[in-house]
Amino acid sequence: MFVKISALENSRDGYNVYVKVVSAEHVKNENQTVDMVRAVVGDETGSANAFFKGDNAQLIKEGNIIAIRNGKIRLVKGHISLEVDIFGRITQEKVEIKTVDAKNISEKEITRRPRNNRREDKPRREGGDRREGGERR
Repeated sequence: MFVKISALENSRDGYNVYVKVVSAEHVKNENQTVDMVRAVVGDETGSANAFFKGDNAQLIKEGNIIAIRNGKIRLVKGHISLEVDIFGRITQEKVEIKTVDAKNISEKEITRRPRNNRREDKPRREGGDRREGGERR
């Protein structure tokens, strides 16, 4: 199921979205042979910052319409960045995207709770004491 950019603000990994590449900046490092690109992608509901590398970077050109399948959301300094890992896929598409809205969901700072289900660190025993010297019962 494909969603819109605005729905990714409260989403987790594994999303599918059709987007238009608004801008693309190819990054070349002297030591790296892997192609990398920073981009802004969007649809009629908003836009977002994105980062792609490897073979996926070849498809990221301004004006292209792409599908991000099984995408990953990474927080970079508290801001959303759309990416794909080894399980994700990017393809060039012929879907029509009307306009790209100016609202960039990556501009808003996001704070998320950790994924683990621990509420608070509670002492292991009543009174907070632990057994001395690693004794076992």
